[in-house]
Amino acid sequence: MKVIDLLVKIANGEELPKKFKYKDMIFYLNQELNEHYSNEYSFNYYYDITDVDLLNEELEIIEDTPNEEKKIPEKLPFEVGKISDNVFVAKYISHNRKAINDIIDYLEYNKSKGE
Repeated sequence: MKVIDLLVKIANGEELPKKFKYKDMIFYLNQELNEHYSNEYSFNYYYDITDVDLLNEELEIIEDTPNEEKKIPEKLPFEVGKISDNVFVAKYISHNRKAINDIIDYLEYNKSKGE
């Protein structure tokens, strides 16, 4: 879906996607406000409506399958490495970011279910 398609849906009062990814940020629909939010921004605030070229950028719609329940991620193993080893540091940072994102997804999923 393109940004313009989302804006048309909003303008027409159509059903909006519950979750989408835009520029490496995941936005969730707040049904009370009928607006999408990430952990940091409202999509309306984050998206620069004055830049017409951005209207054709793609959004990745993310839908959970009805029977897919998010589970608490497994504990991460503690890794030992040399702090001067750039490969170790980069791998560890990536590993931690993925784990944090899994936890955020789990919390957002349960929040959307009202738990």
